[in-house]
Amino acid sequence: MRIVLHIGQQKTGSSAIQAAFTEKAAELAAAGILYPVLAKTGQVAYPHTLLGTVLEPTKNPEKLHDRQQREFGAVLSFPDAFERYSAAISAEVAKRQPKVLVLSTEYLFRPLNGKGERLRAWLESLSDDITLVAYVRRPSSQYLSALQQTLRSTPKIPRPRPVPYRDVLEGYREVFGERIKAVVYERASLMAGDVVADFAARFVPEAAAAGIALKGANVNSSSSAEVMAIMQDYMLEAGVKLGRTMESELLVQVKVRGLNPPRPRLRPEIADYVDRVSVDAAWLREVFGASFEGFPYDGQEAGPPPEVEARVADICVVDETISRTLIYSFLDRLMKNDRKARRRRRQGAGEGAAGGGAAGAKAEARAKAKARAARSREPAEAAE
Repeated sequence: MRIVLHIGQQKTGSSAIQAAFTEKAAELAAAGILYPVLAKTGQVAYPHTLLGTVLEPTKNPEKLHDRQQREFGAVLSFPDAFERYSAAISAEVAKRQPKVLVLSTEYLFRPLNGKGERLRAWLESLSDDITLVAYVRRPSSQYLSALQQTLRSTPKIPRPRPVPYRDVLEGYREVFGERIKAVVYERASLMAGDVVADFAARFVPEAAAAGIALKGANVNSSSSAEVMAIMQDYMLEAGVKLGRTMESELLVQVKVRGLNPPRPRLRPEIADYVDRVSVDAAWLREVFGASFEGFPYDGQEAGPPPEVEARVADICVVDETISRTLIYSFLDRLMKNDRKARRRRRQGAGEGAAGGGAAGAKAEARAKAKARAARSREPAEAAE
């Protein structure tokens, strides 16, 4: 049996890979390719997030706690959680006896901190034929994608800074040797421009041989710089966190108005800075042969970040005309929804009043009928 463990990097199409393999899990299993789906989470993609418990993270462990609650119904210590989760995968392997085992979680793209030996020991208990795969994104593109993710929950913009690769991948090389592969995540370098098709063709060719087509879908949509700027302004003024609610509504208005804004892009001086100071990119090229197109390898150097304010427009190129149109469209939608809500309340009040009037009329009719019946009995009672 071969094992293919996909570890990210974050924001490199991991959700698309997981969604494609989750959707085709039954077909793949029939072809001898096991992508274990161990719990029904109600999500399109099933990631093997709990493999990340092997790293016993101390920073922001909430995601792993939430995932345990959903899958185990309880929160265990990280060593116990890894033991339970890995045992469940091992049981599936023993039951199905696949030719290929595919696992995926971007949660493993972080420094091993001495925990990699336990991960390797478990994988080698299943097979010696192991390949680890990391897709890596150009530093400036990675920073922009992380910025979009951040603005879904907070208006605070992370400062432009180097993107680290070496502290993660060098640790994996020390534990797994050349069994760890790094692949550039750029549309031009991906097979068919699709990370799912690329991953399947490079690392799981058995799927195509079995006639199973694996291709990507837009699992995590990308916002324009204008949407990002509006969300940030609102959160700063209102002092609330938005999540995806407002973003989704703004994206609807983009489509309704046919605005077709350009893909978000950093201001040139910001993109240039992030690429220049991300010196790990040269190490990636030297060790893995993973090079970014048009990258300033010759001009890389550490240095202070450019002076920027804490607004999206200082980091990204924002079209103010599109922003104004979006704001007016969003406000127009809110006003229409408010008018509809008021009409429904008035109609409800009217129906309530009408209902009350009808009930009153019926009660009055019953009272009159009782009175007539009482009068008709009075002469007979007097005669007695």
